[in-house]
Amino acid sequence: MAIYLSDFLNPSSGSVTGGGAVTQISDQYAYHALSRDADGLLTYTKALLNGTESVELTDSSGFAFNGLEDMLDGKTDDGTDYNMWQTGTAETGKQPHETNIDNRNHEQFRFDNLKLYYYLDPSTGKLVARYKQDYVYAATGGSTAV
Repeated sequence: MAIYLSDFLNPSSGSVTGGGAVTQISDQYAYHALSRDADGLLTYTKALLNGTESVELTDSSGFAFNGLEDMLDGKTDDGTDYNMWQTGTAETGKQPHETNIDNRNHEQFRFDNLKLYYYLDPSTGKLVARYKQDYVYAATGGSTAV
């Protein structure tokens, strides 16, 4: 199931400044997500809300969210943050037709209004967020290396 995030929000052309609270969605408003395959390969996904990218938000077993508003809230019915749930752990008491966090396609995700680029530091293995500077990934053998 593909959901085009730009169908839900139309970011303005205003920019994010350091002058207080963010009152507008910037052109850099993006969905950032991490997932891991069976071999342990970590995949980073970034999609701008005003972009043309599509993102598979759920796996093929059902719905994980009740729309973009639910994702922005980031909590299950019992108030637990989505990113606190371990992969393969399902919400209990849910019927097969109901949303269940176990059906998500990304293990960790967040929305951010800033121009951020995430990458793995090759010398430390740590996840780094770079602010206001592009990070160019080099593709090798079907994977992306830094």
